[in-house]
Amino acid sequence: MGKKSGSLFTRSEKTDKKKVIVYVVLSVFIVAMIIIYNVRLFSETRGHIIDSGKIKAIEYAEQFYDCLTPGMSALEIAAQVVGQCLETDCSLDVILDNLREGTGIIMNSVVPNTTGYYACIDGVYLDGADWDPGQDYVPVERPWYLEA
Repeated sequence: MGKKSGSLFTRSEKTDKKKVIVYVVLSVFIVAMIIIYNVRLFSETRGHIIDSGKIKAIEYAEQFYDCLTPGMSALEIAAQVVGQCLETDCSLDVILDNLREGTGIIMNSVVPNTTGYYACIDGVYLDGADWDPGQDYVPVERPWYLEA
């Protein structure tokens, strides 16, 4: 019989052990690279989604502003006209005519489905759309009036 060497493993077993270690290290490296790639991909995708949401929010805000601006400008003009009428002691009929004109303009150009302009002057309700609320309607007791 041959001599026993001082090593527990034969040359073939040592080579097999090295191969296993290399495969394990290589597998761990590949798994680590896959994890790192997926974490970076997730982070990048998340950042793009957040940025895209911010851009959309800004676009919607601009559209909302563009939609409201003409109506607000028309309302400011109507308020100035009524204010001038009050300063020059115009009759309620003249003020009502101005409210009707402003309501017609806004309904035909800016906001078609609006309630129009209305005012409450000296306890008298004036409606530019000619809505008649009835005799028992007291605008100064309405929630919209109290909140304004």
